Amino acid sequence: MDPYIGEIKMFAGDYAPVDWLLCDGKTYQIGRYQELYALIQNYYGGDGSSTFAVPDLRGRAPVCVGQAPDLSYYGLGKKVGSEKIILSQQQLPSHNHGVNAVVLGTKPVPAATNYPSAVPVDPSTGQGINTYSDATPDVQLNPGTIAATGDNAPVQIVQPVLGLTFIIATKGIWPPRP
Repeated sequence: MDPYIGEIKMFAGDYAPVDWLLCDGKTYQIGRYQELYALIQNYYGGDGSSTFAVPDLRGRAPVCVGQAPDLSYYGLGKKVGSEKIILSQQQLPSHNHGVNAVVLGTKPVPAATNYPSAVPVDPSTGQGINTYSDATPDVQLNPGTIAATGDNAPVQIVQPVLGLTFIIATKGIWPPRP
């Protein structure tokens, strides 16, 4: 069965058969493929006076032209989307991070009878403790912190795919209009 001129098919080979071109975005002379140009014009590239380009479906998924309810509009020949994106901190959902720290102290806690007190008291001496001292600490604190993290590396967002060759018919039946 003859294809419609401008018909695009998937092909398992790595070349375009006779009367077909690869959908690789290549530019051609209008005079060489006048019938194909009459259909696709320069929607996919070219200057429109002497050259035109075929669609470039390398690394792209085709989508129907137009707009469905609650979806974006897609124009003929327009490329949208990206294989990778960089998420900003504002695009990440709210979430929590824990700190891996020891929660069990090694210093004794004063007896309950020593509280409440306006000044912390050393239980062995009964003397007030200067909690704002510049002395060398006698307890090693956990150095863990909670902070924004990440390195702004691109995130791959490509769905699972299988590489096939897309081809476009240059000869065949002129597609009738409804």
